Amino acid sequence: MSLSALAVFCLSSALAAQPAAYYMELKQEQLIKRPQTIVVSPQYKVAIQFPEEITGFTPMIIRMDDYKLSLMENHKILFIDTFVKKGNGDLMVTLGDDRVLMFHIVVKNQPSGTRVYKVLDDAGDAPETADAALSSVATSAQAAASALDVSILSSSAQDGTSSTQAAVASELSAQQNTDGTVTVKYTLENRNNFSLWVQPTKLALFDLAGHQVPIKHTRAPSRLTLSPKKTLSGEFTFLKKTDDLEYNLKWPFKNVSTPESYVFEKVVIVE
Repeated sequence: MSLSALAVFCLSSALAAQPAAYYMELKQEQLIKRPQTIVVSPQYKVAIQFPEEITGFTPMIIRMDDYKLSLMENHKILFIDTFVKKGNGDLMVTLGDDRVLMFHIVVKNQPSGTRVYKVLDDAGDAPETADAALSSVATSAQAAASALDVSILSSSAQDGTSSTQAAVASELSAQQNTDGTVTVKYTLENRNNFSLWVQPTKLALFDLAGHQVPIKHTRAPSRLTLSPKKTLSGEFTFLKKTDDLEYNLKWPFKNVSTPESYVFEKVVIVE
């Protein structure tokens, strides 16, 4: 075999070995009638792209810590990551005011390429930004940095008679100041159909040893009630200098209409 032929063979083999993006088109009318299966794996990221903005979603999974759901592209792309090798669950996504699309999630530990599921609109057309979904998934490191992170908070009522979940989207940034202290800016978005009672004085920060870190709010939220689909923002600063770069944030929330309460937990990384 000549050197040129060998080079072509090696290049072809390398290209064939690369994981190819996997597309599947799903129709809205089918998703409304019955769940369609979405396969996820700990070895690649899955993107579901919708023809219009997602107004809400509800995962029905026993262990939400095993998954991460992130919204991108003006709430039109939903990324799903899993950290386990097997499992299953269900996902309900709301478009507009009343259309609920149903998905069945199955985890398989397989080394396939990135998968992009495209939900067709009522006319059968694919979303206009399908290429954007693929490029975002391909550059998952950049996507993860700018994704709107969604946390699923479990709760039971004080009387122990009921149990629900709350979805809260968040964005946090922590910057070290010139005096050695740290300022943390946050934005929260309520992804539920009920309001949450959010008190800044209840926010607590802990170092990795479990010791509470004293803070002060330099910009408190303008209101304490976080209505559905609304956001609030604020910032707080450490009262002491620190060299640590990682902290745990815990913030109790309460359902305004019921006795149920939730605990919002995030890892704060100092940049």
